[in-house]
Amino acid sequence: ALREAMCGAESAAFRNMRSMTGYGAAVLESEAMRASVTARSLNHRYLDLTVHAPRKLQGLEPEVKRLVQARVQRGRIEVSIQANLFTGEAEVVLAPPVVIGALVQALRRIQDEHGLPGELRVSDVARFPGVLELVELGAGLDEGRRQELLGVVEQALGELEQMRRAEGETLKAVLLLGLDAVEVAAARIEALSGSERAARREALIEKARTVRDELGLEDGRL
Repeated sequence: ALREAMCGAESAAFRNMRSMTGYGAAVLESEAMRASVTARSLNHRYLDLTVHAPRKLQGLEPEVKRLVQARVQRGRIEVSIQANLFTGEAEVVLAPPVVIGALVQALRRIQDEHGLPGELRVSDVARFPGVLELVELGAGLDEGRRQELLGVVEQALGELEQMRRAEGETLKAVLLLGLDAVEVAAARIEALSGSERAARREALIEKARTVRDELGLEDGRL
């Protein structure tokens, strides 16, 4: 049967079917860094791998490619990595004085034109985006952060693999249903062919009987 042939011992590829498309993502939030990794795959005959990462993380690309190649053999794979590395230190960044001065003048003009009471305070100016900003200082990619980031990559690849496997199971179920339908149709065709052969045989026998009667022959001679 077709189902047994596809599911037999020589059909491991069918039993372990995976979809060529999938998506996985992972995020890490810690005192040392904030990182996110996405991995997506599309149909492709061979393995076509691209890694997108900021310049400070490009040293990870060979290791990321090895991780992907250990899991995936075919498909167009895109891995995107984003990470902010922290030292725990921060600095305050102010907007240029010209920008702050223009903002103060604009606020005072609005106040005068509309007769708004009260004094213009620092907090009124500081609430505008970009005027006063606390920026955490970046840090290098030491071995600890390197391993953490590679761990996030592995998590995203695991999510990708899980989706490809789940979609593969769905595809396999659809194919098996199709094989069952083919087998049922084949059995019907075979049955119809057998009944047609039987009908023709009966027609030939009936014609022979007619000839026997017309010629007056015995059944043995017939």
